[in-house]
Parts: sequence; structure tokens; C-alpha cells
Amino acid sequence: MINEQEKEEDNVNKNKMASPRGSIEQLICQLSCGVICGIVCMMVTVTGQDDFGDDAMDMDMDAMMGGDGGKVPGATTAKPVIMPQLTYIEQSTRALQQLAIVIGVGFMVGFLFMMMVGLEKAWDNLEAKYNKAFGLITVQVEDPAALVGTFKRYKN
Repeated sequence: MINEQEKEEDNVNKNKMASPRGSIEQLICQLSCGVICGIVCMMVTVTGQDDFGDDAMDMDMDAMMGGDGGKVPGATTAKPVIMPQLTYIEQSTRALQQLAIVIGVGFMVGFLFMMMVGLEKAWDNLEAKYNKAFGLITVQVEDPAALVGTFKRYKN
């Protein structure tokens, strides 16, 4: 009895291995079911978002807010904020603070640029020392500006 069950399982396994078409068909079936489910989900979502042209589409913003421009009866209006009057010294101090921020940002950008140039020079020196230590040859490309007026630049 056990041998018969093992033989049946072996036959089933051999059939699965012998016919890869069955696994491809299963894969295609699963993919098509996934695509169909995705399309149905998108359709449900899109139709749930659509308003199907209600009357609200015909109104403009003033009509939506109410006839009086959005004023609600019984609501209080906000009080305007009163700014304190500053003296010329206080205004000058604030202007100098703002100028200091602008100049500080300029110095920061300049410092970062110089740091980037320094790192590039250090990397070039490190690369040259590495090539010298391991005997690698670097081909120096001639400066294109030095070739102006000569026929060297036309040679291959």
C-alpha cells in the first residue's frame, strides 16, 4: 500500500517535471487573474471618485461659498494685527542682521566650493601616488587650447 502511494507520488512529480507547460499555464493563469483584479480595483476606485456631473459642477466659487461671499451670519471678523512702530535704529539693526545672514550664506557657499576644489586636488595627488606605487601608467591628454594653430589636433 505504501509502495503504491509512493509510486503515484513519483509519477505525479515526474509528470510535473516532464511537462513544464503545465507550470507555464498556471503562471499565465495567475498573472491574468492578478491583472483582472487590478483592473477591477482601479475601476471601482475611479468610479467612487467621480461625481457624475452633479449640480455643484455648474456653480462657481462664489455660489459655493454662499451668496454673500462666504460670510457666515453671526460670525465675528478677525481683528487686524497692529505692528509696533519701530525707530530708525531698530529698523537699521534688523536690516544689518538680514544683511549679515546674506553675507554669511555667501561665505558658506564660497567655503564649500573651496573645500570641494581642495578635495579634488587631494584626490588627484592620491591617485598619482597610487599609480606611481603600483607602476600604472596614466596617459596625459594634451590641453586642447595648446593645440590651437597646429595640425596635431586633426591627427588620429
